[in-house]
Amino acid sequence: TIKLKSSDPFDYPSINANYFSEKIDMDTMIRNTRFWEQFMATKTMKEVGVDIDDMRMSFCSQHKFRSDEYWECMVRHVALAAHHQAGTCKMGATTDPTAVVDPQLRVRGIEGLRVADASIFPNITSGNTNIPTI
Repeated sequence: TIKLKSSDPFDYPSINANYFSEKIDMDTMIRNTRFWEQFMATKTMKEVGVDIDDMRMSFCSQHKFRSDEYWECMVRHVALAAHHQAGTCKMGATTDPTAVVDPQLRVRGIEGLRVADASIFPNITSGNTNIPTI
């Protein structure tokens, strides 16, 4: 969800992507972390100095290290998205009541304002959004 924090146009909006709102999402992350743990325990990784104990973080110390609860805490603290937000401002025909901008990128109901960035993409590209935006 995207919400305005205030009527000040210079305040950044509040963006909540609802990451890990479904149990299956966190279960998948923990399952992947277990695979990662096995990889970190290989001879090759040990030879290059990898030590899984480096993942001990004070902000998750209330949980037993390497438990599911510990890894959930870590994921919730350090996971981040590696993509650009796009598709949040629908472009559509002037007759489409759900469109925010028309095909000429004019914001409906606000004279003189256009949106010309990746937020008007109807579909998010599989690569970086910079070139298609330009």
